[in-house]
Amino acid sequence: MQATCPPLPPTTSTMDWEKFRAEGHRVIDFVADYHRSLKNRELPVSSGVLPGYLKRCISDKTAPQTSSPVFENILDDIQAHIIPGMTHWQHPNFFSWFPAQLSPAALLGDIIASGLNQPGFSWMASPAATELETIVMDWLARAFGIPDAMTWEGTGGGVLQPSASEAAVVALLAAKNRALEMMASDEEKSVASAKLVCYVSDQAHFCVEKAARIVSLWHVRKIKTRREAGGNCPMRGDDLRKAVEADVAAGLIPCMVSMNYGTTGICATDDFRGIASVCQDYSIWLNLDAAYAGATAICPEMRAPLLPAFEKADSLFINGSKWFSMMTNASFFFFRERKYIVASLSATGVYLANKYTDANVVVDFKDYQLGLTRPFRALKVYTTLRYMGLEGIQTTIRRHCALAKYLHDLLRVRLGDDIEFPVEPKFGLVCFRIAEDDAANKRNYALLRAAEEERRVMVVHHVLDDRVIVRVALSYPGLTERDMEDLADYFSEKSREVIANNPLSRDEFVCDPEEALYEKPTAFPDSKRHEKIVTG
Repeated sequence: MQATCPPLPPTTSTMDWEKFRAEGHRVIDFVADYHRSLKNRELPVSSGVLPGYLKRCISDKTAPQTSSPVFENILDDIQAHIIPGMTHWQHPNFFSWFPAQLSPAALLGDIIASGLNQPGFSWMASPAATELETIVMDWLARAFGIPDAMTWEGTGGGVLQPSASEAAVVALLAAKNRALEMMASDEEKSVASAKLVCYVSDQAHFCVEKAARIVSLWHVRKIKTRREAGGNCPMRGDDLRKAVEADVAAGLIPCMVSMNYGTTGICATDDFRGIASVCQDYSIWLNLDAAYAGATAICPEMRAPLLPAFEKADSLFINGSKWFSMMTNASFFFFRERKYIVASLSATGVYLANKYTDANVVVDFKDYQLGLTRPFRALKVYTTLRYMGLEGIQTTIRRHCALAKYLHDLLRVRLGDDIEFPVEPKFGLVCFRIAEDDAANKRNYALLRAAEEERRVMVVHHVLDDRVIVRVALSYPGLTERDMEDLADYFSEKSREVIANNPLSRDEFVCDPEEALYEKPTAFPDSKRHEKIVTG
């Protein structure tokens, strides 16, 4: 009997690697020209489009059936339709949320990683991807001053998670399982699981609340904070202790406390020593959310406030996507005891068995994350650290912290009694508001709307004690003193215009989604400027 292959369709018409080489140069030029246009402020910082704009530009109902072998045509569509609908996070005038920095070194590393396409879920799946990640995470732990116990040479380690939110899920899942391991039977664990409690500050990011929903932990306590001199709103150890004591008396089981170093709203920092004391007394898992401000620990002169948290935390995360110029998908997650992480997330199949895993002599990163497969994240971390060095990252952080103080002083001088600072400048964040009177909130909403409509500067707001605050988060790595002077001039001019005119209400500040969805999208403001992006 002879095997016969049935008729086959032709092989897929795809780009060959020589054509890829040529098109790759074109794409690199496109990206470099885009960033040049941002540096030169040739584009507005925000898009100006309305919801639903892209469906009007890409009207096809189904995916393309046939190939489009001219990649330049695809780039033209990106230029015409995608760029106009983007918020430009790398723009020098982007001051919203927190930084999402990109560096050429990280981008090149990411291009290489994507080209190598290593799904490094285990050591066997990619020895290089696995071992490089353990190396760079230990580099970072030592650069931050994190204890040796939280390195791969100790009892813990570090893993690159997609974001702080995934890191929070892993931390809470490990905390939950550690709290339940003392129960003798599955029935006892099931009963106890419904009694577990997680504690966060009322200033904390919502990622821990979201993590609690994901791991079915139903009790989340928000500890009310009290403002201190300078505006800090810390979660205090004595307030936490009262909440824990009340829950224990009610038959509940404290599971995890997540403390903060640099909250999103106002960069609040918590009472580390007081919180750690409570966690030690009640055997509670202690997590540190230092997603933004934790990066400052790379600067030795800024590290001291974090050391008490590093010494006591069971887990912590710092985002490489913010001040480290490593783009998104790079959250540094460290833990003191890896056995609790693995016990919570280890799952396998016979097709994954190999002698190295069976001998427990390798790290399999599938056991430290929610999914199975994972990209080669460590390569962009490696290329960034190799090319920029710690000094390059330290320089950006130091400059931003100094420039934030300078902006604060400029605004105080220019606006005098017309401005107030509910929070002193912290790290790279400046918070201010048009001074208090009966219409202050309306005036601050009006200031925000003016910036939104002009699209020269992008900021967002926070609400503290029912007062609207304008947040200015320094983001662009190349910011200068002149940039701060121009920004202070802009806010001074707009603030005085708002004070002189009738302010908007909150209702007028919020977009009407029904109206926006059906209006004709705003056209890109300057097509000639837009064309500069893809020249070269």
